[in-house]
Amino acid sequence: MQWPTWLFSSSSKPSEDDRDNRKPISWSDSLNKTDWTHYTDPRNLVPVVLLTSGVLLTVHLHRTYLRRIPGATDVRSSTFRKRSLFGYVTRVGDGDGFRLYHTPGGRLTGWGWLRKVPSTEKKGVLKDKTVSAL
Repeated sequence: MQWPTWLFSSSSKPSEDDRDNRKPISWSDSLNKTDWTHYTDPRNLVPVVLLTSGVLLTVHLHRTYLRRIPGATDVRSSTFRKRSLFGYVTRVGDGDGFRLYHTPGGRLTGWGWLRKVPSTEKKGVLKDKTVSAL
């Protein structure tokens, strides 16, 4: 069986003239050197810096202001006397203590209309998700 002629076009085979006209290249120039200048180009650098700083800022804001505190043991010592806790009181004890369901950000972040705030205690489940204040 003979190979089809369209597989061997004249552009894929170097001609005799092309082989003779090639210039010699030194061995050090033929190595695969990486050109790092395109990484410092502002068109590439500015979006990377903006995206990275945006992600880091978002993570910091979430960890600092929007993360829910599930219990009294999870309150950091740096929080005392500097910030207040916002939430719904789920249970009042005998007059000197209460349990607070922490809702960081309030209605602005969706508590009550987008996210559900538990209102009744079911078999002690809500006890583990509230901050006890005595």
